[in-house]
Amino acid sequence: MTVHIIQDFVPYNESVIWDITEKYYKENGIDVFSKMEAEDIVPYESTSNYQSAKAYLEMLIANSKDLPEESFPLKLLDCGAGNGYFAYNLLHCAKEMNFLEKIYLIVTDFAKENLLGMKRKKILKGFEEFKNYELVELDVSNLASAKTLEGEPYKFENIHAVSMNYLLDLLPLTILTKKNSMFKEKFDQLYLKTYIESKEDPNDMDFKTYCKALKHDLDWRPYKIDTESDFEKKYYDFFLNFHEKNKTIVGRQLFFTYFSFLSIDSLMQVISDGGFLYIADIPPRKYEIFKSFGGSISHEIDVDVLAAFAKDILGYDSVGLVDDILSRIIISKSKTITPELTDAFSKVFVENNMVNRLADIRLALGSFHHKEASDIFLPLLDEFEKLAGPSAEVSLRRGYYYRVNGDFKKAKEHYEKAKKLDFINDYDVDAILWKLNHEQKGPELTVF
Repeated sequence: MTVHIIQDFVPYNESVIWDITEKYYKENGIDVFSKMEAEDIVPYESTSNYQSAKAYLEMLIANSKDLPEESFPLKLLDCGAGNGYFAYNLLHCAKEMNFLEKIYLIVTDFAKENLLGMKRKKILKGFEEFKNYELVELDVSNLASAKTLEGEPYKFENIHAVSMNYLLDLLPLTILTKKNSMFKEKFDQLYLKTYIESKEDPNDMDFKTYCKALKHDLDWRPYKIDTESDFEKKYYDFFLNFHEKNKTIVGRQLFFTYFSFLSIDSLMQVISDGGFLYIADIPPRKYEIFKSFGGSISHEIDVDVLAAFAKDILGYDSVGLVDDILSRIIISKSKTITPELTDAFSKVFVENNMVNRLADIRLALGSFHHKEASDIFLPLLDEFEKLAGPSAEVSLRRGYYYRVNGDFKKAKEHYEKAKKLDFINDYDVDAILWKLNHEQKGPELTVF
């Protein structure tokens, strides 16, 4: 076994992992979200499901009810659209709630391959491009970089609402730790050494094997803001003051998310007065510095820091919530968030959180193995269908129910329906159908 040093100790935000993350998304497109294609899929179900889209739309409707008719259609910007499932569910919700003609959705991602994958897989089929939506290539930290799929420059203006699902956790940041209670020496900075232990030359590995084999050593060294980037310098005083004010515990890992601050700052400038920015992302876990999914790196998101940034630096009000699934925050383009938007946020995420309900039912359905539990499974499945919207997962689980109970004809009907909705080939429905056609003698049970 040989140790191949990929990169010796460098500050975390200069590590090769950022180049690997970018390459992972840009080369693999929507396959990184597929259980079929990725060994460690990039999560999306918590933020891109039907109930998440419906909650967002309900907040949007509440926030726009007093707008004059000429304000419509409202321009909505979906940043970091990934596989397009949030956009897919949002457009379906708008259609069902008779609001489709009142919105125009700009679907963006920094990986052009993701946008092309949406077109290739016809994920937004049933909706009209350039009437209901359009696709734009965008690095959210640099709005001036936006361009159409044809490469023409694209300018954002009069955006009423922006959604960012599982995006801030992917942006570059500096990870620090507080050195002492007096803040005289302030912070130590995380350094990373990247290597591979293998008999095989890393240059001969395919990309996924390479990513899986990567290992890291950690070190903490003095942080000198004078030598850092202009972006870090711009927001450093805010970050320092926030942790001094909140008496952050010595030794705690702190996420200096300067690229998130930059992105939020830029986006708020293109949102119209009274509009809002909605963020849903990884909640604080307090036990991991970073987490890898395939070839991508992600980090927790602290809504308290974002709320303070919005208020103290940008002058805007916000409302937020953290639970065991997500950190959520709305930043309003106003000094005081409207009661209508606050009430809608509370209704969909505190009083009646259907996103969490959907997640719990999905978890319960995943434990079903035998027909003896069918009487319990079916009511849950019926409730799941009410919550999940036009999802391949509903038909897949219903097909599984009939398969377990030996009704292969009905099982096949539902699997065929699932296949039509399974845009990214998440579940390999063809393989299931093959088994039904060749092995109708009792199912090989698989938990989805």
